[in-house]
Amino acid sequence: MPSLLFWNINGKSQSPVFQALAQEIKAAPIEIVLLAECDSDMPAEQVAHCLTDQSGVTYRCATSRPGGSKVLVFTSLAEEDLSFERNSKSGRLAVYRLWCGNIDFLIATVHLTSEQHQTDGGHNDLAGEECREFREFEEKYNHKRSLVIGDFNLDPYDPGMTSAVNFNAVMTRRLADKIEHQVSFREYLRFYNPMWSMFGDHKSSKEPPGTFYYSSGGARGAYWHIFDQALFRGPALREFAALDISILSHLGIVSLLTESEIPNQTVFSDHLPIRVRFEVKDQDKFPVDFLRK
Repeated sequence: MPSLLFWNINGKSQSPVFQALAQEIKAAPIEIVLLAECDSDMPAEQVAHCLTDQSGVTYRCATSRPGGSKVLVFTSLAEEDLSFERNSKSGRLAVYRLWCGNIDFLIATVHLTSEQHQTDGGHNDLAGEECREFREFEEKYNHKRSLVIGDFNLDPYDPGMTSAVNFNAVMTRRLADKIEHQVSFREYLRFYNPMWSMFGDHKSSKEPPGTFYYSSGGARGAYWHIFDQALFRGPALREFAALDISILSHLGIVSLLTESEIPNQTVFSDHLPIRVRFEVKDQDKFPVDFLRK
């Protein structure tokens, strides 16, 4: 069951971050660790060494030319099982190919611009540009067994996530599995966005009500946001026997929250990590002569 953990560490490439990650890796193996805003003063190879040293599991940096990607990917998998494929023009989206037996999946990492750096909804438009490039990548690989994970700097309900011309991410599997959304005689394949169900404190679990907390002090404010998300294409979902997504308030026994139960950005980050685990139904689905083409 491959496990991925994404965390925007807000430039905190320091000992407490790696100690906390190591605690989680020891408690539950994580094959792929994705880190946004990793300290540029710390080379990717050194980050991989820290993860390896702290956890006892050997990690390598899977990101080609780390300076060109906004999210660094570290993995315990062999290169033939997880490989870097390409960056978008901006470097805010990068594509990797994950092999689970005979079946491959496309994993895109994202770290989109913040609303505070854009005006008039420009961050929603930029989300659309990245998604258009990703659709082109999917066409080149001739399948859509895809997932996108990262910091979108958007909530699930923002136009950059929901619009058909942007990520076209919907809140139910049934909607995601329907035929493409048609707009102006063009068809747009949907993503399933399970993060919709993770808002608030109605959940029976003790998961946090979001991944990012912000109190603007103005008349309007949601306080909790889910900027860190994982999206899945229908063709990928159909290959899964099981899928589990969590917002993590703890890594191992280490709490990432303050006493006020908001992210402890002084020690760790202003974002909380998300973990994705999935199990593939039939890893030998395709014939041997199809492998790794």
